[in-house]
Amino acid sequence: QRSMLIQHASMHVQHMQKALTLMNIPLANVIRDVTGETGMRIIRAIASGERNADILASYRDRRCKNSVETIKKSLVAHYKNEQVFALKQALELYDFYHQKITECEQKIEAHLLTFVPRIEADEPSFDVIEQPTTLKKNLAVDRCAKGGDSLRS
Repeated sequence: QRSMLIQHASMHVQHMQKALTLMNIPLANVIRDVTGETGMRIIRAIASGERNADILASYRDRRCKNSVETIKKSLVAHYKNEQVFALKQALELYDFYHQKITECEQKIEAHLLTFVPRIEADEPSFDVIEQPTTLKKNLAVDRCAKGGDSLRS
């Protein structure tokens, strides 16, 4: 279920990128990940009606490698209403799927808490419940899907 939700969310990232491209906003060329802090701040602002490149570029996260000036140059665009509408819808669907992913992860975590660890003395310790990182969640979900309630390989 979770992987399907992630696939659907990623389709809407592509829809957002297409809308940006059609508006002549090469955001993906100046920001490594449009779903990161900088990209999402800018996309949300555009969807909310902001068009001023200075203001949009000011949403740059300090960790972004490109300068405010470089980002600003990529934000001088043709903001067509139909493309802004498409961007807004793709953003709303992206947010919806991320909400569902969060709900799914909460269910997975709750289910993982019901497991009794079955680790042999000579096996390395692997505590999925103590620190539920994405990698550990994915591993636990895969193992559960393949072999029932055991978290052992």
